[in-house]
Amino acid sequence: MRPRKTKLGDFRPNLRGGPHQLTVNGDLPPSHFLLTLVHEIAHMKTHETFGLKVNPHGKEWQNTFAKCMEPIMEAKIYAPEIEAEVRRYLSKPKASCSADTRLLRALRAENEHSSPLLTLEEIEEGALFVLPGRKPMKRGKKRRTRYLCEELDSGRTFAVHPLAEVQLLKLKDERDFL
Repeated sequence: MRPRKTKLGDFRPNLRGGPHQLTVNGDLPPSHFLLTLVHEIAHMKTHETFGLKVNPHGKEWQNTFAKCMEPIMEAKIYAPEIEAEVRRYLSKPKASCSADTRLLRALRAENEHSSPLLTLEEIEEGALFVLPGRKPMKRGKKRRTRYLCEELDSGRTFAVHPLAEVQLLKLKDERDFL
């Protein structure tokens, strides 16, 4: 299976009585893979216990996810700096660990050597960059949690995650793209 960029894992119940389908991106670093796998297993257990009547990331799922993570946390599988962030995250998990910048930063630090790309928060305001598969952009100011970035050719503004991997463009002038 090709690596997905938009989601790390997926759970699909089979509503006709067959087996459920659970997938996790195989290219994730081990700590991130484990957390994503347990996240999806919690969806399966929540579905089997409560059916379709609960929110996908509601209280029932949050409690199930925390319970599924207990043996892993007790086994001290994670490095101490990652374990601290996972424990904090488990107190009120979000729909994706990518939505928790502190946790994602800790998970990425473990696998820092794997990507030659910078993150958006590492480049200066006004710097020109490209997100994989996108057109050249200019980094703007940080809003609450994301950076406002302008796509150079269209002028459209996008809110981009601070840990989005970017390729810095070395240009003298943004007019080189226009």
